Amino acid sequence: MKELKWHINLLFKIIPFFILNCSAILKPNIYSNPEIVDSLERDSLFYVSEKEFFKDNDTDHFEENMKKYKNLKNEKEINLYAIYSAKNSHVEESEKSFLFLIDNFNKDIYLLNYIRLKYLAEEFDSLREYLKIYIYKNINNKVILQNISNKLKENSRFEENTIYMGIVSDFPIYEKEASNELGEYFISIGDYSNAKVFYEKILNSYSYDIKALDYLLIISNSEENWQNSILYGNVLRKEGYKNKEFYQNLSKAYYENGDYIILNNFIKGLSEEEKKDRMILVYWRNSILSNDISENVLSLNKYLSKNENDKRDIDLEFSLSEEGNSIYKRVFKGY
Repeated sequence: MKELKWHINLLFKIIPFFILNCSAILKPNIYSNPEIVDSLERDSLFYVSEKEFFKDNDTDHFEENMKKYKNLKNEKEINLYAIYSAKNSHVEESEKSFLFLIDNFNKDIYLLNYIRLKYLAEEFDSLREYLKIYIYKNINNKVILQNISNKLKENSRFEENTIYMGIVSDFPIYEKEASNELGEYFISIGDYSNAKVFYEKILNSYSYDIKALDYLLIISNSEENWQNSILYGNVLRKEGYKNKEFYQNLSKAYYENGDYIILNNFIKGLSEEEKKDRMILVYWRNSILSNDISENVLSLNKYLSKNENDKRDIDLEFSLSEEGNSIYKRVFKGY
């Protein structure tokens, strides 16, 4: 029995070793994560200038090809060798080649390939660390730094661009511009939580930045944090900011926070044309009736659009009519 157990234990030690080494022979990948291996192998977003250089991509000839291409000196060929290494999951070899190209030729395509490699390999921390060094070295070359972001966006590499621009935003000289770009991107995909981080970052350095305040008002409304909305909105009011969506968003915040008198006075202060906006009229009516349901709102009727091509709001029209106003009063009085 003891001898049988010894053989079983030995078998369990041998099998994993055998499988590991067989898999290495079958495919020389240094990554065990099949999703990363597949992503590297199939990726088509590396920048290349001579697509036909590596005609033999057969894994069976990998070692032979590696020896053949390893001592290349031409930068275009080294770039292809780095891509070939990446596609065969030799990330360290690929990374070393890309870094050599960046250090010796400083072309944006090599940095873009390096970013792609680290992104696909999910090595985000080391990517961020290197980007800090790269941006610091090129801090005064805004053209190069902007081109990198532009090319990432042109190729729909938006997640990589958020990593890149996130590091750029840490440098005071580019903080506001980069944070604005990232904030707008996250707003566009409905990720208000991340957008909030970058707009708050702007306000830490630029307390009265109009765009940041406006977006933080929108974000606060989405979070139903009405007091924060009002805080940002009141700063914008003091700055004399004028925008239809801003008026609507601040009106909503006042209304939801129960500040009916403040809301009523705020809308009264708008121009005659601005009062004609349908949403503004709805909040104006609601603020009046919420403060005193017996109040007469017929005076707002003159702000209703008389243009037949405009979309009608039957509920609003009815509530501002003689009949509708009368019904509201009867409901309030209980008959």
